[in-house]
Amino acid sequence: MRLFAIAVFVFGAFLAAQQKQPPASRKFDWSKTYAQNDAKTTKFKRKKDPSFSIKKPNKKWHFIDIEKFKESYLKTVKDEKRKKHLKAQFDATYCFLYREEKEATAVVKVTRLPKQDVNIDEVVARVLQFLLKQKGYSLKSRKFLKRRKTRVCRLVYELGQKQAKRVYEHYIFIKGGRLWQLIIKCAPSDYKALEKEFSKLFKSFKF
Repeated sequence: MRLFAIAVFVFGAFLAAQQKQPPASRKFDWSKTYAQNDAKTTKFKRKKDPSFSIKKPNKKWHFIDIEKFKESYLKTVKDEKRKKHLKAQFDATYCFLYREEKEATAVVKVTRLPKQDVNIDEVVARVLQFLLKQKGYSLKSRKFLKRRKTRVCRLVYELGQKQAKRVYEHYIFIKGGRLWQLIIKCAPSDYKALEKEFSKLFKSFKF
């Protein structure tokens, strides 16, 4: 599989994750988009794709109803080309969490790959190449982990400028012919307070 194609999958998902949080200048009522079974939700399954589970670190985290959020968010997008792109990226989002008070978010994105011979090192290299071109990018950590016999890359970085700057914990791995990503973000000033919660999120992620 060509690396260009890999980049399309990875970068599209990454950009969607960035765009999904409403601008700070516009007050957004997240409670209106909480999932109906927010308190009991842990498992996710979509059509023929593999199931996975993830648990909230505490009661301040909430699962978001992706369809409700998509409908609300797309109403604010006027450009039809961008709207079409965002719809496709919402389709790749399997799970979306919001953390009240700290304005942190987490998404699980799953993208099918056309071929099986995709190397995680090449994917990560492309991600890093892409990030280097973004404003306010600063890599804090890059580490490979082993989870359930799967090699997972954990990236920690800052991205954005001024009020839009965020700290990201970005987990990337390949399993079952699919590219999986867990992307968690918050304001830099909140990261130290939320770091343990982010770690709990990843540790609860069973795939």
